[in-house]
Amino acid sequence: MATITPNTAAGALKKRFDKYVAILQAADLATEDELAPLYPLLKRIGKIREGRGWIPFIIIAQNPRLTPTELMAKVIFHGKHGVNHLNERKLTITGSVPHGNYLMVNVEDGRAMMGYKPCIASEHFRHDKRSGGYVGEGILTVICEPHILSHHYMDFPGSRYGGDEIPCLDVRRGRPDLSSSHLENAHIRFGPLSCGQRLGLHA
Repeated sequence: MATITPNTAAGALKKRFDKYVAILQAADLATEDELAPLYPLLKRIGKIREGRGWIPFIIIAQNPRLTPTELMAKVIFHGKHGVNHLNERKLTITGSVPHGNYLMVNVEDGRAMMGYKPCIASEHFRHDKRSGGYVGEGILTVICEPHILSHHYMDFPGSRYGGDEIPCLDVRRGRPDLSSSHLENAHIRFGPLSCGQRLGLHA
């Protein structure tokens, strides 16, 4: 069971921050200079949840030049690049996110609610004052933590596809794959991505 502890591990958070910056820079998603201003936001994280599936934060590099198809090509699993099967024009975000680059904080990678219908998971998130991850956040989470796909696949309940479907990321024929599933569908190997907070540099 996850526990909540005060954020006193500044060194560990700094090490994680540097790791993600290096990954995003190597993937040509952002430069170190573009992401460095996010570092002071680590002091605002406060309490963090611990346990399997919990990640203190993920750096979300918002690059308007990159489409979901191009982002998926940056997802590498066992040497194979990801592919997108969705019409990008039908993808929407249900809530609001900070402008520019930001930190997605107290991330749960979906394993805590594997097998839940996305619509039911979203109700739990509202009750717990959490937010479902949207498709861009999900892709970036897997880019930063590709080992997640070895354990389970993810739904992105912060996004919609064509109104009543949820984008999801799995592995097909050994390759990361972005597709969609109906809000009412439950899959035992899928879990919904969520976060407790989003910290940005701009209001």
